[in-house]
Amino acid sequence: MLKRSMGWYDLPENTTGELTTILGADIEAVEGLTGLPLGYRIRVCASLIAGVAIALAFSVTIGLVAMACVPLIMVAGMVQACCMKKKFVDPDDGLSPPTIMEQGLRGITSVQAYNLESKVGDDYERALEPESAGKVKDGIIAGSVFGFSQCAVFVSFAIVFAVGSKLLVNGDIDFVSFFTSVLAVMFGALGAAQVSAD
Repeated sequence: MLKRSMGWYDLPENTTGELTTILGADIEAVEGLTGLPLGYRIRVCASLIAGVAIALAFSVTIGLVAMACVPLIMVAGMVQACCMKKKFVDPDDGLSPPTIMEQGLRGITSVQAYNLESKVGDDYERALEPESAGKVKDGIIAGSVFGFSQCAVFVSFAIVFAVGSKLLVNGDIDFVSFFTSVLAVMFGALGAAQVSAD
């Protein structure tokens, strides 16, 4: 932006409100690569690897079943991450909300002198309608995907418990090894699920 000519800043799509909105989005994108999301990814991998390793150490069968369930949890996490990146805002041909806000504040004396407060407010509200409709879609999709990821975690728990209880009934594993393996898998999967929820 600093290398642009002076005339570029006079274009209606390059108002102060638009440019600050773009800069804010760029900052969020950079933080998405290096900030908390990177730590979350490391935490997911560490939780799953530690849970499966402990399960394998105490019971090979439960560990293998847990390893078979890890892809289900990972697919659910990837679907959730992909859906969270999509924006469901339909572009509007009129002025954007930041531009209306910036122009209204810049000309606040004229707006107040000509009693245009309600008109500027109505224009701002109309400009926000596509974004709020996109937020509703975003909320519905986020809820559905979160439900799917939780379903994947609890289906994995059910499978591990089913296999472990059969091993316990048959006497192939003792009580302590069974619950150590199951709880290791559960805490690993719950750690991954909590990261996805954050």
